[in-house]
Amino acid sequence: MGITGMSEQWVAAWIKQKEIVSASL
Repeated sequence: MGITGMSEQWVAAWIKQKEIVSASL
């Protein structure tokens, strides 16, 4: 199990979503 890898994926997805939300606004 790679907790670090999962965290990196989660952070990347969160940043991507935040960028999309910012672009929508």
